Amino acid sequence: MKTLNTAAILCSFAIAFSASASSGAISNEKYKSEKDRISADYKTGKEMCDKLAGNPRDICLADVKGRKNIAETALDAQRNPGPKANYEVLITKAEADYSVAKEQCNAREGDAKDQCQKAARQAFDSAKADAKVELSHEND
Repeated sequence: MKTLNTAAILCSFAIAFSASASSGAISNEKYKSEKDRISADYKTGKEMCDKLAGNPRDICLADVKGRKNIAETALDAQRNPGPKANYEVLITKAEADYSVAKEQCNAREGDAKDQCQKAARQAFDSAKADAKVELSHEND
């Protein structure tokens, strides 16, 4: 039951953060208001995670922090758009996904944990490589 509640919390949190990922340059006022909203959403998400215990809490916190980092990076990309900014968003997303995946692996033991960690690292390395390819295409 806690997993279902955590999933619902994280899903709603993801929707809240996705609003900051729209494209186009933004004013200083809008930037500040979005920064404040991201901080408030992070605080709310963290409070929800604090209601959990053990590994589900760790996963939740990694996810909330990752989404905050993604939202902030996407907001900065709106402020200063360009290929490098888009690259930074992709890298931040890869780092956030990797952080969550590592926490999910911690729920396992032995060989299953090792395999999970390898798969998480491979996904991270692949996402970083994809971001580099995307950057090189945008610079062409």
